[in-house]
Amino acid sequence: MLAENARKEQEQRQAEARKKLQETPTLNNYIAANLGSWNDYLVSQNINIPSDEDIRNLIEEEVSKWQIKGEFEPTAKWKERVNETTRTAKINAMADSIFSVNSKNVEAARAEYRKKYEELVDKYCAGIAEQFASQDLEIRPYDADNETFLISTSDFGDFLLPVPLDEAPGFKQEWDKWKSAAIASFMPNGEDVVLKSVSIGKYKYDSDMDATYAQVDVDYNFKPVDVAQLNRRFDEGDNLAMNSANSTSANQNKGFQTTKVKISAGTTPDTDINIPVGKPSDIPTFALVIANGDYDHASKVDHAENDGRIMTQYLTRTLGIPENNVATFINATYGQMASAISMLQDVGDAFDGSDFNIIFYYVGHGLPDDDGKKSFILPVDIDPRQVSICMPLEKIYADLGNMGAKNVTVMVDACFSGTNHGEGMLIPQSMGVAMKPKKADPVGNMIVLTATEGNETAFPYEEKSHGLFTYWILKKLQETAGQVTFGELSDYVIDNVKKTSVTVNKKPQTPTVATTPQLTGSWRNLKFGN
Repeated sequence: MLAENARKEQEQRQAEARKKLQETPTLNNYIAANLGSWNDYLVSQNINIPSDEDIRNLIEEEVSKWQIKGEFEPTAKWKERVNETTRTAKINAMADSIFSVNSKNVEAARAEYRKKYEELVDKYCAGIAEQFASQDLEIRPYDADNETFLISTSDFGDFLLPVPLDEAPGFKQEWDKWKSAAIASFMPNGEDVVLKSVSIGKYKYDSDMDATYAQVDVDYNFKPVDVAQLNRRFDEGDNLAMNSANSTSANQNKGFQTTKVKISAGTTPDTDINIPVGKPSDIPTFALVIANGDYDHASKVDHAENDGRIMTQYLTRTLGIPENNVATFINATYGQMASAISMLQDVGDAFDGSDFNIIFYYVGHGLPDDDGKKSFILPVDIDPRQVSICMPLEKIYADLGNMGAKNVTVMVDACFSGTNHGEGMLIPQSMGVAMKPKKADPVGNMIVLTATEGNETAFPYEEKSHGLFTYWILKKLQETAGQVTFGELSDYVIDNVKKTSVTVNKKPQTPTVATTPQLTGSWRNLKFGN
């Protein structure tokens, strides 16, 4: 009974603390209500800081009186007293006097204001820390590589808590005890405060420390055991038993599937492991990923499926886009691609008048029309000879750009010269001459990153099992946990693709970036969540 009463009292205290948290204003509002602004405080202390106009009028009035020649003042003496040099000295002396008197009063007021301000900040931060302690903390899976736990809070976001590897199992087992001992501190930041530190016993999070956390999924990327290759049998000469063993091995191989991985005991690209967990955007974001590699009437695009699946993981994990907001199509037909664009248009209609972002990623074949005036992307079920029924890039840009999104990010790992991803021509019967199609212009608030320029080819990066362009996008997202501006991302991708292509493929590949006039002065500083 006593335990039940204690539990109810604790729940009541937590509910009251949560209510208080909801009613608590920002730090700026709290200071304004209890102290006022600096200018308000000066007024309350009857301290008037003269304006430049006031100072000029005071000086001119006094100088005008000073420079008048006295009735009994000889001209020579007056000229000695009043001239350019002495007049300048007089003005400076008067200005010093005015500033000196006001400075003493202002500095005394500023010291008093600062003292009261800091007392209110400390009081506000203490109140927020008390509310922090009242909430329920949730422990996430341990990152053994970085020796950190991710701790989630209902009202203050997530923080990383370093715990040594040998102490981590015991810490997690006793978590219900540890979490009740959490002591937080906060510090001013902008209009409010941010979490500065959290102490849980001897373990401590500090906002100044360098810490890393990666939620890791493991795929043991080995082939199934083939008993026939072991050359270890107890049934030598028994044909019936050998047939049975071979049958078992065949069934095992048939059932084995290689799935997407983040870490693997086999050979896995570095971008596909330790995919970082980033901060979600404050603005709803919707993404469409189309990865076309297995074509019915054209050559295969190597690694396209892996490009699409891993890009999706970066969108959901690193950029924090909810899985329900990301549509991924592997080997999309014309109908699927048209339907996917239509779904995004439905999003635009639903969010009309509200801020939202769109991300569009495509990897696969691109091609020009016969006269090179337009660029198209190729669904897997369309013959590239029938370019008129492919998907015009110009129309895709127009559809995306006219949805009313705050920002539209387009990433296209394809070339539009008529060449394959790699070597040769997309249509074997063609003349074998790469074309330079007219670029499709971005529309609306759109930023476009494309894999190539002109009549270049978009190459694979065989060593990394990705498209060359896609690999370096993923690499930058991995290195920055998604906290990267488009200027930084485009500079990084262009530089690394150019260098890698001439080194590995012995041919140039130059990614390009394009945007609309309304983003000309701002696009470099934007991020995926802006």
